[in-house]
Amino acid sequence: MSLPVQSYLFDRKISDLRMSLVKSTLGHICFKNSSHTEDVNMATDLVPSIEIGRLAVRVRNNSALKYVGEITMRFGRVTTPSTEFRKICDGNASHMFYAIMNSSGSAFYWWVLVDLNRFRQRIGANPALLNSFTIIPNKDRQSCFMAIPLNLIPDCVVHSSIYLENIMKEKILEAACP
Repeated sequence: MSLPVQSYLFDRKISDLRMSLVKSTLGHICFKNSSHTEDVNMATDLVPSIEIGRLAVRVRNNSALKYVGEITMRFGRVTTPSTEFRKICDGNASHMFYAIMNSSGSAFYWWVLVDLNRFRQRIGANPALLNSFTIIPNKDRQSCFMAIPLNLIPDCVVHSSIYLENIMKEKILEAACP
């Protein structure tokens, strides 16, 4: 059994509205300015800094602030056999961009980019790691999700807004205290 078409279309419309924010954010971490040689000799202005591949995206509204520092994904649903977690475990995406919106819904309060290939390797090497993740039922009792604390999989974190904030603070300090 699958989701009703109306429910999917509603969810997809909200998701599509947030994609421009995702693209803008990823542009800053997926590309770097070219070197002088690349610019002058190769007519190259931007160079990929990381290879992303297929990207799973999950953007939560501000009510999910209690999950900052974790990623959550659908783990079970009565209406469909294939959940987000199952699809990720099956290798259908190489990375996940996970974010929580600010209170006005105009920007991300917090975000993280996770390497799902490493995540799958970690689970494959240590299946007991799954026992450290929390399964949480949704209010409707028709589905549940898994909360995965990032401190349990730190090697899977490629980038995060907190990381960028710390880098910016370091640059400000370096400039102020040469």
